[in-house]
Amino acid sequence: MTILVAYSTKTGNTEKVANAIYEVIKEKATIKKLPDASCENFDTVIMGYWVDRAKANEESIAFLKTLAGKKVVLFGTLGAGDVDDYYKKVCDSVENELPSDCTLLGHQLYRASSIRLAMLRKQHAEDPNDAEVSKQLEDYEANKNRPNAQDLLHAQEFVVDALSE
Repeated sequence: MTILVAYSTKTGNTEKVANAIYEVIKEKATIKKLPDASCENFDTVIMGYWVDRAKANEESIAFLKTLAGKKVVLFGTLGAGDVDDYYKKVCDSVENELPSDCTLLGHQLYRASSIRLAMLRKQHAEDPNDAEVSKQLEDYEANKNRPNAQDLLHAQEFVVDALSE
């Protein structure tokens, strides 16, 4: 089995998860950051993306479309919590970008610090009585140090399990 760990990162969160995953499979894997990754010589691709408005970022979408015939494990990082089945919407959107002849071995999302936190802090300072902003700010503050060690361990276990099936 030849494995490529490919990822796109904006703030470093996806890179952090990708590196953790690579550490447990490095004897049989290569790691590359987009756009420098090519899936040509690999039969299995572990692809990390960051979420942009309920879908993978554009660079990752373009790469996903090149994975015809590959075994694929997906993981994404996002700042938002799982409200109203948001994570399912994200996963469905990303999986729909894969070529139809891929074999999806697994897909997981990880909370991460978000650039949205600064905006929420500003909104809250301007209107501390806005209950919705206060609720979102509390959630983003609680998750500002993610992905954390527990998330990284989960990512490693998730990928090892996905590859063993």
